[in-house]
Amino acid sequence: MLGTIVVVPLWLPVVLPRLSVDGGAMAWTLGRQMLLPMLAGGLLAWLGPAGSRRLQFWVVRIGSLALYVVLISTVAGFITEMPAIIRSGALSSSNRSTKSPSRFVI
Repeated sequence: MLGTIVVVPLWLPVVLPRLSVDGGAMAWTLGRQMLLPMLAGGLLAWLGPAGSRRLQFWVVRIGSLALYVVLISTVAGFITEMPAIIRSGALSSSNRSTKSPSRFVI
């Protein structure tokens, strides 16, 4: 997680040179979205282990639901562009870098 906060702001301008990125702002945003929830959960577990175990069930369910909402809304927002994205090979580009053939090619 900490690697993401450091690597993404540094490598994104290299990978996408036409993109202008404020590395500090991106690192701050990633840190806020990734590290702060993890630290809050660790603090809660340390201060009240019994209460955090009771909350864990609901946090997992809400997190899973939020993930599905984000995935579905992202696909719905780009539904008209999806055929072009699939044809471009962007979704299967990671399969090309492996030496073994993949069964799951889009």
